[in-house]
Amino acid sequence: MNKHFLFTMLAASTMMLATGCSSSDDTVATQESNLATVSFSVQADAVVGTRAISDGKGANELIYRVFDKDGKPVGTLDKTTESNLTDLLSGHKVTLYLAKGQTYKVAFWAQNSKCNAYTVNDNMSVTVSYTGTNNDETRDAFFKTVDVKVTGDMNVDVTLKRPFAQINVGCTTADWDAAQASNIDIKQSAVTIKDAATTLNVIDGTVSGSKDVTYTAANIPTETLEVDADGDGTKEEYKYLSMCYILPNETTTGAAKTTASTEFTFKPEKGNAITLSDGLQAIPVQRNYRTNIVGKILSGEVSFNVKVDPIYDGDHNYQPWDGKTLKEPSLSTDLTTYEVNTPEELAWVFNNGYNPADYWGNNFKKSVSVNKDLNMGGHALYRVWIDADGLELNGNGHTVSNFKLTKEGSGKSYSYGLFRGDAQAHGLTVKNITFNNVSIDNNGETNGNGYAGVLFGDIQNRKTVNVSNVHVTNSHIKGVRSIGSLVGFVSEGSTLNIDNCSSEGNTLTNYSVTNESGYVAGLVGRPAGKVNITNSSVKNTTITAFYATRRKDTSIDEIVGDRTGGESHANVSVDDATVTNSTETAAGNTVTTTPID
Repeated sequence: MNKHFLFTMLAASTMMLATGCSSSDDTVATQESNLATVSFSVQADAVVGTRAISDGKGANELIYRVFDKDGKPVGTLDKTTESNLTDLLSGHKVTLYLAKGQTYKVAFWAQNSKCNAYTVNDNMSVTVSYTGTNNDETRDAFFKTVDVKVTGDMNVDVTLKRPFAQINVGCTTADWDAAQASNIDIKQSAVTIKDAATTLNVIDGTVSGSKDVTYTAANIPTETLEVDADGDGTKEEYKYLSMCYILPNETTTGAAKTTASTEFTFKPEKGNAITLSDGLQAIPVQRNYRTNIVGKILSGEVSFNVKVDPIYDGDHNYQPWDGKTLKEPSLSTDLTTYEVNTPEELAWVFNNGYNPADYWGNNFKKSVSVNKDLNMGGHALYRVWIDADGLELNGNGHTVSNFKLTKEGSGKSYSYGLFRGDAQAHGLTVKNITFNNVSIDNNGETNGNGYAGVLFGDIQNRKTVNVSNVHVTNSHIKGVRSIGSLVGFVSEGSTLNIDNCSSEGNTLTNYSVTNESGYVAGLVGRPAGKVNITNSSVKNTTITAFYATRRKDTSIDEIVGDRTGGESHANVSVDDATVTNSTETAAGNTVTTTPID
């Protein structure tokens, strides 16, 4: 089906009509000489194959509108809807007559006409309703906006992409068979997902709004889920347990990778439902990507891999560490840096040489480059000594998730963090990395210290640590005194420089210890040394803290202890740092303090 429209925006065209010949034929010719025929071949970019899920065949309705170069609707052309289409996979033709010399934006949205979850307004903004059932393939949809500079008659190919992330769960055949042998016959599945976006701007691709999603139970998919979970180039087959679409709440461009917290419920024909949520509080999600959670789900001890792949391009793995295997990483060509590509290699960096009966841990002898997202499977990493000057940990924009930091040896709980600060002989740089779902619980035992921070529990011996573009998310950090998402304690004479860092979605708290508790803050607990913070933020973070009378209430702070007063106030420099205050938004930070003796 072709649609043809005739219109012009040019004032010059109107003038020529007014001054042209009176003949109607001459008038039409004059008008059309200022127009060009622009034909769009609009195609949904679906998965090639025989699968019903993601094959794009359900897309049979196309909605589009023309805007000027600034994104304002062209008044002479209303939003148009074409239904009952059969050629959106092969290329549906849309023909418009547009004014020569002008630049336009043409926005397209394609969906299944049976789906009532999407409302498209006249400005091509799509509102998403999440009311409905799980495993609903009719929610698959596509969009694209193209910029067209009209120089004459032209043909434009338009490939529509999904604005959604698809989240799948599948179990191994052995797992399914074992469940069946135990009379567990899964028939339906449901899912809850926190903080999905609710609105898509088709013109620029950005998203807005936030909603916790619950897709109610529906029959599980009947087809096979194929995923190359082990990265060997061959896709393994899994029994499909759940499939859904969400609009990822990525607030920059709408297209970058972000995370989502999920909980899945699998309902058997008889007996109790099975719930899967552990380790899935921050799974990676991204527009036009599939997140595949596959493994042993239904029977015995649960173990799974989380793998993200673009539906049409390559893939990358997001597999958990087993808590045991250590593998020495390869070195860079200049032999200065460990190239870390797997959880086993990162575990080697921190846990190699660790002896549970020994106070001392591994040595951080070379710089480390993290080259992929790594899932540490909820297992423990241990502190390392910084063994040379000029070393750095560079995450290259990747995320290390799901690990805990705990003590080395018997009875030692002075300070918990990835790096040892006591007896510290060298500085360090940490950059371009996110730590997600980290657990620290340091009760200080009998000494009342209990320092805690993901990077350092404490920084000592007049050394300098530089931290840039480092983010801690969805983590739980508890100590006694000097607790921060990045660093617990900065000693006198030491310096900590923080730029473009954040704490988001974290819980920071401490134990009540007489005369000791205090200094709990979003980024840095206690700044006895110099702390310089720029361009950083604390969002959606809960701080619940005790403070000894001698520590004062100023030791509890959203950014850094004593920022607003107290004995260390002069050591703190904070520029262009922001907090989301609980009095401004219900989704902001919550700070609760309790004085003790």
